[in-house]
Amino acid sequence: FETPLRAPRFWGEYDRVVILTHDCDGPKLHSPFALARSGILSIAKRNSINASSFLVDQRSGERESFLLGLLTLLTGRPDPYWNFANWIDFEKTLPATSTFFFNPGSLDSARSHRHDPRYRIESPRFRAAIDRVNEEGCEAGLHSGINVRSAGAYSESVHRLAEQTNTDVISCRTHYWAYDWKNPYSAWETMSSCGVRNDASLTVRQLGFRNGAGLPISASARWDDLGSNQFLVFPTAMMDQYLVRVARSSVPLADNPDYDALLTWARQRNSLIVLDWHVRTFANVGIWKGYFDVFLEVLEDLSGGGIGILSLAKAGELWRTHIESTYKGRL
Repeated sequence: FETPLRAPRFWGEYDRVVILTHDCDGPKLHSPFALARSGILSIAKRNSINASSFLVDQRSGERESFLLGLLTLLTGRPDPYWNFANWIDFEKTLPATSTFFFNPGSLDSARSHRHDPRYRIESPRFRAAIDRVNEEGCEAGLHSGINVRSAGAYSESVHRLAEQTNTDVISCRTHYWAYDWKNPYSAWETMSSCGVRNDASLTVRQLGFRNGAGLPISASARWDDLGSNQFLVFPTAMMDQYLVRVARSSVPLADNPDYDALLTWARQRNSLIVLDWHVRTFANVGIWKGYFDVFLEVLEDLSGGGIGILSLAKAGELWRTHIESTYKGRL
């Protein structure tokens, strides 16, 4: 008879790990920019010659977001996109901890990009949200700007965010996945030199793993020995927009071969799954309608005995413990 192979155990008490992250790109609908953007996009014509039901849905969703934002603003109701507390309260029921990636704002060492998030983390409302993130055991990470490439820019970004969080900033995700793809090790070494220890920028820009990297990459082995402060790269496998496009197609999410293959790979190898659901998607209305529904489907598919839903920082601790217990030094 054949003895089934057992997948290796990497994560301490957990068989498998899901890392839950939230990019804080546009967490406010009650702003002139967000309302104007939704209003303009709701009437914009398609640039494509071919008809696209997705673009039609997008226009309709932006129109709903614009009207909802205007109505809630005028009536003094809560901002539909401001969902820090909602995410945290929901995650406590799982239970789970997550990483919220905040953009530090304009820098002296790098010019802002037009696609960078537009908010001020030093404002009282953002400070209160960051305090809640820390109080509940979640993590505030760096969502670095598109033009942040140099050591000076990363260092300033980390310092600015640390000032607002009153904690060490050790995790990063570049906005728009914007670092030097021709030389990623140089980008990671630059991050490491500025105090970052975990990066979740590695993605295939679609559903799946880049180059089959389903486990953390000990990138710092390229420039340093593996120690307790080693720099780790966590490949992001699922982002909300990738999956919602699948769910809106004629193929149900559960029947999508790429999605099924990803889950099978993770289960067989005890690899990690990094999820990226933006803060605003909890609203589940307007342009973001269906995003939280799909998130619940993913959680159900990933659930099972021995799973841990963790922040990037916590998963990094577990992986370093595993490496330190098995690493025997350079040959």
